[in-house]
Amino acid sequence: MAMRPKARKRHQEKSWTVAAEPHAGPQAGPLALPASGGEAACQAWLREVENRFRRQALPDILDCFHQDVVAHYNLMPALHGKAALAEFLSTRYAGMADYQLEKQLRCHAAGPLLGVEVRFGYTDRASGQRYLGKGFEYLLLRDACIARWDYVCTTVPAAAGRSIFTNQEAG
Repeated sequence: MAMRPKARKRHQEKSWTVAAEPHAGPQAGPLALPASGGEAACQAWLREVENRFRRQALPDILDCFHQDVVAHYNLMPALHGKAALAEFLSTRYAGMADYQLEKQLRCHAAGPLLGVEVRFGYTDRASGQRYLGKGFEYLLLRDACIARWDYVCTTVPAAAGRSIFTNQEAG
């Protein structure tokens, strides 16, 4: 069953369509989602987004977002535009080491709206404490870029040797 985002008055003037451009290739430049917007296309697009975030390459990450992106990250005030998002992400990543990330597509509405489960782990540079987290994000795409990012997560101190990928002892 395909989900359809509800129309809201403030968004009626905008077109939430998926661009039909060819894929820009791994690790560089803006992303493009094939016009089909099917599950396989959404999975491939999400893998590239995941790779960019995993590498913490801010210019490549920002290429995933629309110029006028609105980001709602946990309980923080909304971030408006790429510049605000860049400032937030650069501050966030500056305090992290040993970053691990896994994104899993959980639902999609013909491309423009993706529901994603996120698992991550990192070491806090200041304290040396390892953390693991799990979250969910909704990505609303416009022109194959993230126009709205709604993200919630929880983070807990990790037990020694635990990994986000196995939830078992690493090694």
